[in-house]
Amino acid sequence: MQVRRPDFDFSKVERYYYGDNVWATHIMNALHVLVPIGEVFFIRAVRKSLDDAPAEQKVELKKFIGQESVHDQMHRQFWARLREQGLPVDSFARFFTATAIETMEPLVEKLIGKKMLLSATVGFEHYTAALADTAFQPGSQLLPKMQKEVAEMMGWHAAEEIEHKSVAFNMLKAIDGNYALRAAGMVLGSTLLSVYTAIGTAWFMAGDKELTLARLVKDLLTLPQISGDLLPALVQHNLEYFTPGFDPDHKNNYHLAESKLKELGMALAS
Repeated sequence: MQVRRPDFDFSKVERYYYGDNVWATHIMNALHVLVPIGEVFFIRAVRKSLDDAPAEQKVELKKFIGQESVHDQMHRQFWARLREQGLPVDSFARFFTATAIETMEPLVEKLIGKKMLLSATVGFEHYTAALADTAFQPGSQLLPKMQKEVAEMMGWHAAEEIEHKSVAFNMLKAIDGNYALRAAGMVLGSTLLSVYTAIGTAWFMAGDKELTLARLVKDLLTLPQISGDLLPALVQHNLEYFTPGFDPDHKNNYHLAESKLKELGMALAS
């Protein structure tokens, strides 16, 4: 695992860059806001528990923090293109920050403790690794349907999510391996991710001045051609997560990340 600093040019990214589909694009736009703000949260959650982690894990934890920091930067660079298109990226970012980060995060820490923040981070990390695993499966249309520049960024990001998929999990397990804590964090993470993705999608659609009702209906009908087996795959991954003996390394898919990074010219240094 290494911290990479890629350079992407988003200046020619089209308005509906994901399969020329309004729904797919604005769902992704919502995630372009949730992900970087969420990854700064992941960094805070890990740092708050860093002193409690075993010494042998701290090198990997610092690499995890480094990768997440670069992910944050890259997604925020993409915001500039959304602003050029007149989309409400900043207002949704302020809403998410005010409600989830500034209000809910300190409340959860005060009422339940920093372990719950770490557990929620582990849950979110499972989602990102599951999405990556699904996107890298043969025949998946999740990345091929994106415009090239976006697909490259998301491919790099997804590969690194697989690379560090077990880091936060191992940290939580070393600090407190209680199953109820891990399950509760996943429930919290799933709820927040579902609610804010839905709100964000609606937020971007409402702020899209070029969107028509006819286009909205037409693209809803073609959305399954892009999303494919995504929902069933996520359900399966989540069922695995809730088994008591779950460990992310039981699914050996690191070769998928390595293959994508080689394709992008970002393979691990030998």
